[in-house]
Amino acid sequence: MDEASRPYHLVIQPQRGKDGESLLRLWERKTHRLLWERRIMWLKDWNWSKDGRGLVVLSEDAKALFWCEGETPQCFEIRLPKFQGQPPDLDYVWNPAISPDKTRVLFRGGGSGDIVSDVGTLYCWNRKTGRCKELKDSVRKASWLSRTRIRYTQVEFLMPGERFTQGECTV
Repeated sequence: MDEASRPYHLVIQPQRGKDGESLLRLWERKTHRLLWERRIMWLKDWNWSKDGRGLVVLSEDAKALFWCEGETPQCFEIRLPKFQGQPPDLDYVWNPAISPDKTRVLFRGGGSGDIVSDVGTLYCWNRKTGRCKELKDSVRKASWLSRTRIRYTQVEFLMPGERFTQGECTV
């Protein structure tokens, strides 16, 4: 869905003199009514649901602001799964994608080198349970095929190039 046909419009305004803080405002396009505004620190990435009636915003400190039409926006801390007793050390989270039923969000996370190569670990976060599940490593892109099925592209770095493989999984 393109920006002009989406029923809502998001305005992001960096706050002067407040390092890392942005003001988000969501407007209803038809009535020009302000639905809500929120401040968020270290905004990293955002995306709309396919029908334009859901929005997720990710921050660098692994927080998510999630909104669906008819609901109050909610902020969540994404609790990443632990590896050997420790949560992963992510420098970045990016490329969120909302499931068709608006209960889960796919996103990629990784270190500073990962974002440069546009490859990261694929996670699925459930906003109802608050749980986050690691799905695949070295993912270049991912998308929802249905309410519970995703397609992803993994990258294997070889000398002198890259090899891409596609896969699907159920979450």
